[in-house]
Amino acid sequence: MAYRNLKSFLPFLRDRLTDSMLVDTDRWLAGGGNPSDVLHDLLGTGFTAEFLSVVYVSFLIFVPVSLAVSMVWSDDLSRGAWYVSALCFNWILATAAYYLLPSLGPIYVEESSFTDLPMTATSDLQESLYENRLEVLVDPNATQSMQGIAAFASLHVSIVFTAALMAHLVRLPRPFRWLLWAYVGFTGLATVYFGWHYILDVPAGLAIGALSVWLAAMATGIIRFPGRRRETEKLQPMA
Repeated sequence: MAYRNLKSFLPFLRDRLTDSMLVDTDRWLAGGGNPSDVLHDLLGTGFTAEFLSVVYVSFLIFVPVSLAVSMVWSDDLSRGAWYVSALCFNWILATAAYYLLPSLGPIYVEESSFTDLPMTATSDLQESLYENRLEVLVDPNATQSMQGIAAFASLHVSIVFTAALMAHLVRLPRPFRWLLWAYVGFTGLATVYFGWHYILDVPAGLAIGALSVWLAAMATGIIRFPGRRRETEKLQPMA
């Protein structure tokens, strides 16, 4: 709830946006063009749009399901505590990133680049979030809506990367790890394809995910703080 509230307060506490800088960076990284246009031309806007929309929206289910599974998958509760703590650090660090570089994302500043995409669950979500933002900006005291738009960095990428990295570290079954790594790749692709995020938002999300895993490992005792007497616990593969 703190994460959602701080995200909703963002336009009032940091009213200057950095989208123009991120747009210029995107075009420089894409060789002068718009990254989303490049992806639309390369991958098409038919089946790819439908598939990537499912990938992106599935995040809304992935978070609570992965949270529940992490708590019951193994008899070693420290692993569940590690993952839960990592998610908390993701939300903390992502909130800090929102305030560091407040931005809306390509879909809201260069809408013309996405008019060739079909209507999907993702486009419906984008429209809904924008309408909620306008309601909050008009009068935050007269609505129950939340302002939920913030591009830098990608929380989608950071959380799915956290899950994949931890699955790798605790040696979950190989097919499961492969599936999670593929999910990371498709999620990062979807964020740029649909204009949720700029290119820089993806590596920033990866960095937040990796840092969250490390901080959570220290917080839960999976690894020790410098000078701590407790021996580092070795992770064993799950049965």
